[in-house]
Amino acid sequence: MASDVVNGCKRVGTIKTAHPIPSRISTLMDSGTNLRQDAIARLPQDPAFPCPANEVKRLAKLLEYDILDSLPEQRYDDLTEIAAHICGAPIALVSLLDGDHQWFKSRYGIDTTEAPREHSFCTYAILEPETTFIVADSSTDERFHKNPFVAQEPHIRFYAGASLVTSSGLPLGTLCVLDTVPRHLTDQQDKALQALSRQVVAQLELHRQSVQLQQEKNDLQQTLEQLKMTQASLLQAEKMAAISELTVDIANKISDPLTFIHGNLQCCNDYAQELLKVVAHCEGTYAASETAAVADVMSDLDYVMTDMPKLLASMKHGSERVQGIIKSLQTFSHYNESGKKLIDLHENIDAVCELLCSQFEGDLAQNKIKLEKHYGDVNRVYCIPGLLNQALMYLFQHAIRALQKGVGSQHLPNTVPRIVVTTSHATEHSVQIMISDNSEGLTVQENCHIFEPSYSSQGVSMALSISHQIITQQQGGVLECQSMMGLGIQMIVQLPMRPGETLTVEQPEEVSMP
Repeated sequence: MASDVVNGCKRVGTIKTAHPIPSRISTLMDSGTNLRQDAIARLPQDPAFPCPANEVKRLAKLLEYDILDSLPEQRYDDLTEIAAHICGAPIALVSLLDGDHQWFKSRYGIDTTEAPREHSFCTYAILEPETTFIVADSSTDERFHKNPFVAQEPHIRFYAGASLVTSSGLPLGTLCVLDTVPRHLTDQQDKALQALSRQVVAQLELHRQSVQLQQEKNDLQQTLEQLKMTQASLLQAEKMAAISELTVDIANKISDPLTFIHGNLQCCNDYAQELLKVVAHCEGTYAASETAAVADVMSDLDYVMTDMPKLLASMKHGSERVQGIIKSLQTFSHYNESGKKLIDLHENIDAVCELLCSQFEGDLAQNKIKLEKHYGDVNRVYCIPGLLNQALMYLFQHAIRALQKGVGSQHLPNTVPRIVVTTSHATEHSVQIMISDNSEGLTVQENCHIFEPSYSSQGVSMALSISHQIITQQQGGVLECQSMMGLGIQMIVQLPMRPGETLTVEQPEEVSMP
């Protein structure tokens, strides 16, 4: 334990600079096998110091507390200072023994934080954990008189260490006091040192329990978020199933009479043309008539002859429009279709846009948002059609809602609100759908949490969370969000083209905002 005062000793490896609840602690706590393997890995090949027979178990227990390399804490520093004052020693330490070195959780009278275990008094102290290990004069002790910290600076002469013994009887290290002159402890000092060592263990146990509670809290929070997501997904799936069933039912009921009307419009047009020819022929016969009644009729006939073709063309256009909406509804819902299948990606995107047509530029548009489509050489993708359309609908709706607040501040004045959907090959076996807008965009924090169900951003966070779940978990794809404040938002979807493939998250290339 002379190494308790070693200066300049450095531990090989990475040392934590802070002590948050570590991500590996849950793994260590959940698996005794991992703890044992980690402990074995820390043992030196040929130790130059004595080890307890249960060294592997001892190291595993020490790792379970996850206290090594943590930041100083006042509660431990108070105990070392009390130990130094009670024992009248200039140096006091809380020393924890790792595989090949010892690390000081708390220190009083020195600045060193760790030292090689081969120079340690504490290594001998934990061999007899039931009693206080005392070296009255290290210069005359065969075990320590050649120790560099006895023969050289700081010339340690006295050591007393009370082992930090857990409830399972495993010593983790010591609470020790040191001096540069030979001396002894009184019985009262010995008992006090033992009592303080038990308080150190109690603090270590509180730390371990705190870590466990925090981990359990995190696990419960994660489970709660998953339950919320599952509940929202189930409700949404049930709602979409009901809507899809109703949509298909309505579409089918409208489709037959509409087909009848649309088909008869051509016959009606033919009949009207024949009638107009007859009227034109008769017009020449009555044109010479000078009666006012005949003149009025001829005037009306001129208007009918001019307007009738326009009227029939308008009726035909309207019926074709309704047929297009019905087809989009049928494509969007994919009712009674389950499992993954190859679909025409562009046809499905068109169907989603058709259902949102009132939001885009045109006769029925309310917000006058310009929609641009730039389709690449992408034919079919392998997916669950109804769910993919649902996810795409949510992504378009998010872009629309973002633009309802206005165009981004970095764009020129009077810039038209615009949504651009682009398709391309992301890789040889995957396709990419990019939905971009020129809204104000997202903050860094919003962008980091945009797909989390508990985070509220622009009022549609749950819809985006469901989209993320659909694309990543059920479609085997990737959904990412890129945004620049003042310029806009890009939602990037990547989907596999072949059955059985699952994409991994990769950082997409940055592209310019619309």
